[in-house]
Amino acid sequence: MKAPYAATLSLAVILATNPATASPVLIFAAAALAAGAVGASAIQQPYETWQYTAKYGWVGGARDDVLTVESPLFAKPGTSPSIVSACRNALMQVAKPHDVASMEVVADGKTKRVNGRTIAPLDVRAIYRLRGVHEVTRSKVQCEIDRAGRVIATR
Repeated sequence: MKAPYAATLSLAVILATNPATASPVLIFAAAALAAGAVGASAIQQPYETWQYTAKYGWVGGARDDVLTVESPLFAKPGTSPSIVSACRNALMQVAKPHDVASMEVVADGKTKRVNGRTIAPLDVRAIYRLRGVHEVTRSKVQCEIDRAGRVIATR
């Protein structure tokens, strides 16, 4: 059993067996531990790690993503800055309702032409606000642009 759960269970047993003699401090401590244990278990997955950063405060996510959150992404040549910018704007519109704090988008190689459409590979790092902390996600995205230069799909 993990430590926060053991502490919460112990305090719950004390409060259940001696509710009249439990001090207000003990009741407050039990409530705080229970809230912390539930909050941590609800948002933290086994593959996740947490790190404190100067810019965002606490940031959680996949280990590699969290450890590199303060380093810029490196662009690979092959996609024009105007295409990257258009795709970033489209991705920001999709992410905005999910309370995105920041998004970094860089080219991840050469574009391809398929049926008159341009497909641009991108490396995307998004940082979302989540219950007073931040969560970082990193994804490889294919951005599809039509002949008029409009983003028509991101996958």
